[in-house]
Amino acid sequence: MAVWLNGTDISVTVGGNKISMVKNIIIVAGLILAGALGGYAYYYFIGCNAANACPITSNPFSSIGYGALLGGVISFNFIPGKRKKNS
Repeated sequence: MAVWLNGTDISVTVGGNKISMVKNIIIVAGLILAGALGGYAYYYFIGCNAANACPITSNPFSSIGYGALLGGVISFNFIPGKRKKNS
């Protein structure tokens, strides 16, 4: 793995493939934002009316946090890199 600084473009070479770091950051940030919006939508539309009965959906901040965490975890599947080939 080699990191190259070329003007404003930061790229990483993994296995002979040049991958733009900016592209990776945009993918991760976009999916974290989408997860946070999804968490708030879950709170708003589905939510829980009882104050302490639903620990995740009773508070919008926890719903947004869990949604953002889920978006971040999912985003790592979309970042290219070395993967083992099934043989």
